[in-house]
Amino acid sequence: MTGDVTPAVHLDIPAWNPPYPASTPTFVRLSPTHLRDRGCAEQVARKARPDMWPDERAPWEPTPIGDFPLGLVRDALLTLLTTPTPDPSQGLADVDPVTAAVDAAFDESWQQWSPDSRGAVIAGVLGYLEVLDSLRAAGQLPETLVFPHLVAVQEPDSDRVEMWAWAIHHISVDGSLREAHLLRWRNAGTTPLAEVEAALIAHVAGSGVISEHNRWFKPFEPDPSIVQPPLAQRVRVRIIGLLDASEDVRFDGTPAEAAHRTQAEVPNHLGMLGGGSTRPSGGCAGCNVRHVCAGPLRMPGLLGVTGYSPRTRAVSPSDLWMHRACPRQLHLARDLGLPRTPMGDSAALVRGTQVHAWLAAAHARGIACTDAD
Repeated sequence: MTGDVTPAVHLDIPAWNPPYPASTPTFVRLSPTHLRDRGCAEQVARKARPDMWPDERAPWEPTPIGDFPLGLVRDALLTLLTTPTPDPSQGLADVDPVTAAVDAAFDESWQQWSPDSRGAVIAGVLGYLEVLDSLRAAGQLPETLVFPHLVAVQEPDSDRVEMWAWAIHHISVDGSLREAHLLRWRNAGTTPLAEVEAALIAHVAGSGVISEHNRWFKPFEPDPSIVQPPLAQRVRVRIIGLLDASEDVRFDGTPAEAAHRTQAEVPNHLGMLGGGSTRPSGGCAGCNVRHVCAGPLRMPGLLGVTGYSPRTRAVSPSDLWMHRACPRQLHLARDLGLPRTPMGDSAALVRGTQVHAWLAAAHARGIACTDAD
């Protein structure tokens, strides 16, 4: 397929009129999480338009404690995989590269991180390197170059729509293979990933251009410092389990097949980008337009908070149950986002999973439940 042109993908993004005065967005950045048909539509619509801001400024809040250590794992891995091995003559050979990369990831983060996160981040980095070595030893992944950002942009004669995926992108030295690695803590083989999400990730990996590091609220542009690689013959999407060295391929085909599947499936999952409804949940605590959103109930005096809280928090019944069992476990898992200890399948857990599956199927019908249900 070398030299072929990948079919163009055109997506008609639903129009969105935010229910508050706001700036006019100039582009849409579509990621796989926007295709999940669940959550708060207003929040998804806002996230897909990074340069849209409410006219009313948000009250100041202190820098929060970090809750996404997988992001630190990715940042450290990108440093490791894109930095040349130190020259022993420079006196740096005795510096552990993993420790140095993790330290740099913590130092460069804009958030405040708890020292408790460090051990999990180091374990995640080492787990990924173990999987990488195993794939190369088995001949499944040749020598590659790694890039932090790939972005696919639909044809320029329409509104700018960027297709982007949070992943570690590998491109083989000969340009024949592109592979996107999605990071998870464990159980790569059972990690949920809808086919429409895998298709979009594969399209970004297979047809995207390498972009320069830019501010998130500005469009991505091709990196002028490099020569863009040719169109690959093959593209894969692989999930990597960091703590159990698991891996699982979710897409394996040509860039053209990824583009066709994206064009066929993604348009049916763009409804959330049109907004129109709010769904208050724990996600409200991290939403940067919650100060102008009418969805969450305002109850002055609840929990003793009479004014605007200095740090927005969310709580659920399961959080309270976990706190009763072990407050520190709640802090590590909920506040810091560290992986929870796997639990065995009890009868209650199996029953709860079945109930959730039934409710999801029932809600997907788009009709009200009956007494028979």
